[in-house]
Parts: sequence; structure tokens; C-alpha cells
Amino acid sequence: MIRFPQLRSAWRILPFRQALIIRQQQTLSTLPDKALSAKGDALRDRLLDGELESTLFVETFALVREAARRELGIEHRENQLHAAWYLLQRQVVELPTGEGKTLAATPALALRALAGRGVWLATANDYLARRDATTMKGVFERLGLSVGYLQADQTPDERRQAYSSDITYGTIRELGFDFLRDRLNLRRDRTSADDHQLLQRERFSIIVDEADSILLDDARTPLIISEPQEKPQNEMVVRWSVETGRSLIEDLDFLLDTVSTRVWLTESGRAKVRTSANPAVLSRINLPEAYQTVARAIESERTFHLNRDYVLRDGKIVIVDRLTGRLAEGRQWQNGIQQSLEAANQLEITPDTNPVAKVTVQAFLRGFQHLSGMTGTAREAKSELRDCYEMGNVVIPPYKPCVRHELPVNVTNTRQEKWTAIVSSVQQMKRLGRPVLIGTRDLNASEELSQNLFAAGIEHQVLTAKQEADEALLISRAGIAGTVTVSTSIAGRGTDIQLGQGVAESGGLHVIAADLFDASRVDRQLAGRAGRQGDPATYQKILSLEDELLQAAWDPVTSQNKIKRVRKSSPDSRLALLTSAQKLIEREHTLARRDLLIQDRDRTKRLDEFGFNPYLDDMD
Repeated sequence: MIRFPQLRSAWRILPFRQALIIRQQQTLSTLPDKALSAKGDALRDRLLDGELESTLFVETFALVREAARRELGIEHRENQLHAAWYLLQRQVVELPTGEGKTLAATPALALRALAGRGVWLATANDYLARRDATTMKGVFERLGLSVGYLQADQTPDERRQAYSSDITYGTIRELGFDFLRDRLNLRRDRTSADDHQLLQRERFSIIVDEADSILLDDARTPLIISEPQEKPQNEMVVRWSVETGRSLIEDLDFLLDTVSTRVWLTESGRAKVRTSANPAVLSRINLPEAYQTVARAIESERTFHLNRDYVLRDGKIVIVDRLTGRLAEGRQWQNGIQQSLEAANQLEITPDTNPVAKVTVQAFLRGFQHLSGMTGTAREAKSELRDCYEMGNVVIPPYKPCVRHELPVNVTNTRQEKWTAIVSSVQQMKRLGRPVLIGTRDLNASEELSQNLFAAGIEHQVLTAKQEADEALLISRAGIAGTVTVSTSIAGRGTDIQLGQGVAESGGLHVIAADLFDASRVDRQLAGRAGRQGDPATYQKILSLEDELLQAAWDPVTSQNKIKRVRKSSPDSRLALLTSAQKLIEREHTLARRDLLIQDRDRTKRLDEFGFNPYLDDMD
């Protein structure tokens, strides 16, 4: 880690350093391309000879800034240089949407890559990994640095080549799974310990884009490599359990904990299971297993919903990340949940799996010698980032002041009243020639809103997890005059919304939040899509007391009682109820992540004491 002075004095030091960077770049601007590349080679040699990064960062930043000017026709702005400075330390840098995080990372990536040990940048999806690597490749190559990127469909040789580059772009999923594959290969074939046989190099340095999403939201879902069970669950049993579960009556045949979504069969329910369990079923499982299988089928259908938690594509279930709205390709629920949902949707039953290697995102990232991140929203999670990753958080001001105006919150009593209010707002904005972006909680809400927009004769586009391949194009068009875009989530989209001709004069982009998300950070990400780089914009929350957030925070009885108390109250009181629900869910998620960290640390310590591998072994 760079031994800079304390962060509290950074803003006093940075203007001076910045002036040196710009002055040196002006000198470099007169050099031919070959001489510029030679400067990069010289910096690498000095670093390998033991010179400290702290003495080289001004020269390196100047060199990268000049390379970007020649290759891309743009230069790093002051706030981007500030961001890069902090990325060389264990910091999560908050840089507003539209401020150019991709370019801001390049000086830090270049300086760290000169060490010759490989530096990685974790992105939100394969498209962004490919786009950012391709866009910035020429900048790095002018310094003599090589660039690679990971894609889900690459062969081992292609992946190995990407990791051998000085700078590698890829998703945290691809990076984490390749780490696990190397651990498995080392165990299965001791001779593969040679560097050329492994996919990855050491975990040296990584910069995490959309850091709050990856470091926090993704941390609750471990990365798991699984193999089919030796004795897969019988398809007939799975389909029988779903049919039987649907015939049981809640509160009579089974009890459902609405918070944990756990199901317990009553005596009445067990009797019905025994009656419906024909000899063919009982030849496969015993009665206790039959009770458990039916309960799991009920839990699966009550917990995971089509077009919210998963979608159907090519006859298969594809999980949807609830916070980002993205498809989690290759991920599969375990413990029979996947098979129950496949039976519920009349799909082919896939074999259940057993984990053979796993790592949490927390454990994987904490293993890096150098860890930093960047995002548009992080300040709300400052304490959690410090406790879980020993990382600080610094907020970088925008290059131009934000002039986005937030309109008064509208909290309606019913969901239909909310859709009516949103349609009315959209009509008003279209008359003004302004584009509108509407953020919803899930795909069902997007489709429900879409029906209301169609009924009102409003043309619009819906961006959902089903159109991931086209999301950048759809989002890039969201700033054109009169365009209406509905999106399940804007978190981590990675594409700026630039205003079309005449839009700024009409008032800019108008963003509507049709729901509050589980994390207030995601609400702020949505708002941040408007008002980039000083553009005019407005933002408004249009919510209802029938929104899913209230059902997620409390059990039905408590939720209804709270709603009754505020239904005839002021808009502020209704908003306060929704906000309190969001804070409750945020607190629960934070505690869950911290518990996961403690459990993972304890588990690793126990396994180490007995000489086991924490990524491949288990003592349960």
C-alpha cells in the first residue's frame, strides 16, 4: 500500500500533486509515440528495481493522461485524478454517475500493473468487461502494458492468456470461479502447481467497479462449484411433492413463517401427505422425507416468484439478481429448490448438486494484497466497508455541480393510484418534450406499469433482465426527447444517459422511482442517472402503501396495522412508514452480511487447525 500522508490532509496535498501531473504531461505532449512508450518501460524498470510507488505516481499519472489524450482524445479531469489517487489505497471511491469512473481507474491500474504481478478490475457483467478493456486497451498499450478480459464462454487457454496480461477485466463471478477451479486442479493433480497450468496468478491487486453492489449485495451469495449428486432425486417424487403442496391449505395443513418463509406441516397436512403418497412414491422415499419434500415445495413456490426472482429462458430457469435486475447465468438453487420450481413450471427436472468448492465474495476479495473500489453510492455503507474489508470511503465531488431538483414525494394509498399518478406525470413530461426514466422493483412491477402506459397510449421501452444483451443500447437512448423507459433496476448498468437535442432546454431527464428498494443506495443510483455532469434534471418518488417493501419488512398483520394508522395521515407520515421499512430491511441485510463474515472466519480457522482446505473441505 502506498505510504502517503494521512487522508485527512489529502485535499490540501492533491491540488499541488495535480499541478505537477499536468505540468509533466505538457512536457510529454511533445514526445513521439515511441518515446512515450519508452517512458513507460523506464517506469517499470524503476519500480522493479525497488523504487516506491509514492515516488512514481506523478510521472505515471502524467504519462497515462497523455496516452489517453492521444488515444481517446480526452484528458483526465481533476476529480478523476483525485479518484485514481485514492484507488491506490484501500479506499472505496464514490464518484457520481457520469463522471467517468472507467477512465478514472486507468492511472491507478497502470501504476499497479507496472509491478509486473497483474492487476484486475472487477466489473458488473461480461459486456462491461469487454467494452472497458477494449476501450482502454490502446491507452495502456502506449505505456507498454498488455490488457485482457474474461468472458463466460472462453476456453481455459483463453482465460489463462487473459490473466497473463498486465491488466485483466472481468466479473467477480468469473474471477471467483477461476480461483476455485485452480484450487480444485491443485488438489486433483499436484503437478498442475506449475504456473503455466493454473488459470490465475496470485491475488495481488484488484479494483472493484460498482463496489457497493459487489462488496455488499453480492457478499450474501457465495460462489459455488457443484457436481451432480450420486443419487439424484427422482423426477416423479419432485412432481408429486409440488402437486401435493398445492393441495394443502395454509393455517390448516401447514404453517408459514412469513419472515423466514419456512414451512411446517400440521398433523392435518401430514395426514394428507400420507394419503397422497402412493406406493411408487414411498418406494423412493420414507414418510419423514415425504413431509420434508412437500414442505420444501411449498417454501419454494412461496419464496421464489416467476418474473421476479427468476425467468424462463430456453426451457430453463435463470435466476434474477434482485438488487441489480441482472440474470445470474449458471447459478442454481440447491437443496431441492431448483427442482421444485422446475416441476412447478412444467420443465425438465435437472439433477440436484453437491458443492465441491466454494468461497464467499468477502473471503475472495479479502485475500488480495491491494483492494480498492469505486461506485456512485457508498457513503451509506461506510461503517460496514470498514468493518468487513478494512476499507475507507471517500466522496469525490462532481466536475460540475449537480443541479438535479427533487420533486415532492407522492405516496398514494393503493397501487393502482400509484400507476395512475405515474402515467399522469409521464404525460406531462412528454408534453414538455422531456424523456422519462422509471425505476421499478422487479419485472412484475415493470409489466404492470407497462400495461397502464399502453392503456394510456404512451409508447415506451421496458428494460428487464430478459434483455441484458441490449441494455446498454436501450439505456443510451433514454435521454432522447419524448422517450419513456421502464427499468427493473439501474444499479450497475455502466452506461451514461446523454441528453438528446433540445432536452436540456426542456428541463432534462425526469426520473421516477416507482418503488423503494431494499437498500437506499440503489434508490440513489436511480436518482443519479439524471443530472450527469451538470445536466438539468428532476427526480420524484411516486410510491404506494401497497408496495412490496412493506410486506417484506413485517408480517401481514403488523404491516396492515401500520398501514391503517397512516392511510389518512399526511404524505410525510406515509413516506416515513416506507422509509422505516427500508431501514429495517437494510439493517437485517447488514447483520446477515456481518454474521456471514464471522461464520466464514470461524469456519476457516477451524479448517486450518485440522489441516483442511477452507475452499474445498467442510467439517459439517
